[in-house]
Amino acid sequence: MVRRLLLPLLVLLVVLPAPSARAGEWRQIHFPVAGPVTYTDDFGDPRSGGRTHTGIDIMGAKLQHLIAAAGGRVSYIRTDSSGTSGNMLTIRDSAGWQYTYVHVNNDSPGTDDNANPAQWIFTPGISLGATVT
Repeated sequence: MVRRLLLPLLVLLVVLPAPSARAGEWRQIHFPVAGPVTYTDDFGDPRSGGRTHTGIDIMGAKLQHLIAAAGGRVSYIRTDSSGTSGNMLTIRDSAGWQYTYVHVNNDSPGTDDNANPAQWIFTPGISLGATVT
């Protein structure tokens, strides 16, 4: 069954290779957002505390649908809008590659309230272990 995710104004996609991946191996993935967005390749850019950015920021409309970058299972989910990463989830495909969505919606529709209402973070059916395609 296809499950869609919900998108905030900003989403960060991080793709991590499977532990067995060979150097230089890459995966063809689906663009993770339905509809028009803007994005910047800011992977590796400096961040506070000496960190570097480990994803790609994608800017879209609030509640715009996210699409699974690859089919798999939801292997991690967090609904906590505090900190720098906020609500997030990870999809792990059958080869062990991980696709992590960060900064997922934390507002009530039409607001910037940071209320983090559960019904607007992920679409119904998205939970730990759910299958996405």
